[in-house]
Amino acid sequence: MQEVCGLLLKLYALRQPLLSRYATDALTTVCGRESSLPQASLVELLRAVVQSESVWDTKDLASTLALIQLVEAGYLRYGGLSQGLSMAAESKVDFLQSPSYMAWDLCVSLQC
Repeated sequence: MQEVCGLLLKLYALRQPLLSRYATDALTTVCGRESSLPQASLVELLRAVVQSESVWDTKDLASTLALIQLVEAGYLRYGGLSQGLSMAAESKVDFLQSPSYMAWDLCVSLQC
């Protein structure tokens, strides 16, 4: 399972929105409650997702929301396991609150 997750993460580097969305959906399923992914592997996967620049390098709001749902699914499964994971997630929250992201979000909502 870890090999499959690693391959899915590599799809983000291709910067193809459709492939990224399918990878996100598959990883969300892997992080879900019905998954047999071990706890340590889940933490490793979530760290990789949260800390990867290529994963979050998107200007598509739907993709960003899907990624947030992926992280949420992992957190819900194990209840926010480690402090390191929480700190990495907080850095993404800081990014989403940054002026540049807010300006882009405003532009999208105004259909610039």
